[in-house]
Formats: sequence, structure tokens, C-alpha cells
Amino acid sequence: MTTSTTNRFLPRAEEYRLFTLIWKNLPGAQEARETLIQDNLAAVRNYILRYPPTRWFEFNDACHEAYAALAESLDKIPATIRNPGVYLYRMACHTVQWTYHSLADCESLDAALPGTETFTHYDVLTAPTTMPVDPRRPTLYSALRRLPLHYQRALHQRFHLPAFCPHANSRKPSPACSQSRYAMKHLRARAYAELRRDPKLIAALGEKGVQA
Repeated sequence: MTTSTTNRFLPRAEEYRLFTLIWKNLPGAQEARETLIQDNLAAVRNYILRYPPTRWFEFNDACHEAYAALAESLDKIPATIRNPGVYLYRMACHTVQWTYHSLADCESLDAALPGTETFTHYDVLTAPTTMPVDPRRPTLYSALRRLPLHYQRALHQRFHLPAFCPHANSRKPSPACSQSRYAMKHLRARAYAELRRDPKLIAALGEKGVQA
């Protein structure tokens, strides 16, 4: 992944200034959004054209998908991130993955819903999809970002958190480990144990809340 320090992207200081306008909803925030989207559009478009489930897209369709993914991802960038431009790119790519990763596993709309014989996927097609956001989620995601990168990835892969993107921090990740089911199970267990010991998470949710 190429960072925003290359001449393909805005200078990091300018990038951070634009993000600050958006975070604080200052005058010029809308123009800042458009500038950041356009700055990352080509990179995300190229990712879409390489990603197996979407590489069949036409060029213009890839541009539209990239724009939509970036626009959606901009609203999820935490104000505490030191390099938000890189985070934006990764979040947009993750949005594409989340949207299209299950294309090969489509079920018939006439298939019965699990646990019922009378309701099908078609019956719930128009059901509301907007769920209330748990106010504890930002606290949890902040604690996740304090974990080493390999722990973040392990928990992200296990729990499928759509609004969270693993992000490198000052903690050094471990060398690449085996991807066997046994090894990944133990990696997740260590990551989960460390997350539950996070002092800021415990202070915010209490011992019982963290254990839950």
C-alpha cells in the first residue's frame, strides 16, 4: 500500500487539514470531502478492477463504486487517527470487500429463513436495515485499535466488524504465523484476552461489561 507521502496523493499535512475540516464540520468541509474522495478515487478504482469478485466491472462502473465506497468510508474515520488518508483507502477497500465478498454464496429468494418454514428471504427483503448504533461501539473500536495489528486482524476476521478496519500502531506485530485453524484459534484467544484487560475499556464499561 502506497502512503500519502508519495506524489500520487496529497501531502500528509494538507490531507490532515482537510480531514480536520470534516471532523469539526467547519466551513469548507463539503469541498474537503470531495477533494479527499477524488484524491483516492484512482487507487480504490484500481483495487476494484483487481479484486476477484469485482474485476469484471467496466471502468466507469468501477469509478462509481470507488466513489460510493470512499464517500461511505469518510464518515467512519476516527478523529484520533494520525494518518487518516491511509485509513480512508483501507476502509474503502474493506467496504468493497464487505459488499461483494459473498457474491458466490447467493441464495434463492424463495429459500426458507433459518429456523422457520413459512418465511423466505423475499418476505424480509423490504425490512428496515438501519439498526441503532450501540453507544459502546466507539469505545470498543478504540480498544481494538490499541491492540497489535495481528490481534486486530484476528478479531476482525472472526467477528466480521463492518465499521472497523485494522490499523497499524506503535506496537510491533508478531512475525507471520501459521494460518491453520488451530493456530488462528489460539491467536484469537490471546487477542481477546488482551482486549478484555484493556484498562480504558474496563474503565468505560466496568469489569462486568468487559467480561460480557
